[in-house]
Amino acid sequence: MDNVAQGNGLAGVTLHSHAPGQDLDGNVITGNRLSNDNLDPDHDFSPFDPSPTGIYIASQGVKPVAGTVIQDNDISDVYYGIWTLNVTTTIPVSANHFAKDVTVPVLQQ
Repeated sequence: MDNVAQGNGLAGVTLHSHAPGQDLDGNVITGNRLSNDNLDPDHDFSPFDPSPTGIYIASQGVKPVAGTVIQDNDISDVYYGIWTLNVTTTIPVSANHFAKDVTVPVLQQ
């Protein structure tokens, strides 16, 4: 909460699970300022890892990520504002602020 991330190799906020049994449920990602992040994508999720991205949540484990709250974040200078893979939480675009230079505000796969 209330963090600033800019120009990072991974997304400004990154949560990713690579193995069965890892639990990423119930996170709260709120009130952050994220800009120009995910400049060196996580190749463990290739070809899925998008670049650049503000918030990135992905699970390759058996269990999808659930119960994550993502709201009131300011995201700019990225292609994807929020990108998820195997996440059951619905993220409404209106819950966050995306600058005009965010091409795709939310992509859930």
